Amino acid sequence: MTLTTHVIAAPWVWFWPQAVPDANTIAATRVAAGALPDLGAGQWWSFLLMTLLVWGLLPRLLLVARCRWRMHRALAQLDFQAPRHRAVWRQLNIIERGEVATEPADGALVLDVGGHGVSVPPCVVFCCGGCGSIRSAPPR
Repeated sequence: MTLTTHVIAAPWVWFWPQAVPDANTIAATRVAAGALPDLGAGQWWSFLLMTLLVWGLLPRLLLVARCRWRMHRALAQLDFQAPRHRAVWRQLNIIERGEVATEPADGALVLDVGGHGVSVPPCVVFCCGGCGSIRSAPPR
């Protein structure tokens, strides 16, 4: 048991040697059949705390940091202005558009903002005076 605790405590033994239980502490807290252990178990708190931090929390934090770094690196390499990405965006947002250009004109960024096929009948005039009503006008 002493060897096991020393192997588990190897990462922090150099900066907190008191957090490694010695052979006397291990023997004092050993439970025998039918006997109650000595109440010196309070000496184990530092070992248990460091075990949870080093072997439980630290690997998870390192894994989260690595995954976030890989995600940011992968997203930075994508070109979201490619036609296939714009098509996926339209499908996700359920936007129906007319024909989409396969490449930007003159190397400029082209944004499709809609309005394809929208027309106002010539006989309808909107009141701009704030009344909010629609009046019909004779066609010209």
